Amino acid sequence: YGLKHFIGSIITHHPEIQEYYRRGSENLDALGFTDHSVAHTQLVAEKAADILHTFGYSSEEAQRARIAGFMHDIALNVNRQKVL
Repeated sequence: YGLKHFIGSIITHHPEIQEYYRRGSENLDALGFTDHSVAHTQLVAEKAADILHTFGYSSEEAQRARIAGFMHDIALNVNRQKVL
């Protein structure tokens, strides 16, 4: 699996990150947003990496895009917590 699997495993199984997703899902549900589950973020992560690969970016840059794609809803949660 290599670096992609290793980093992905750390991110997807980290207890603090999982808590952000759980709370984020609750917050976004309360605001009427559609699915922002881990499955959604994994899809975004893979699409982000695929796009960079398609345009010839390095594997390292694609990995950064994958991480950003996976983490993007955490940022929404942090900002929305201020509203709730």
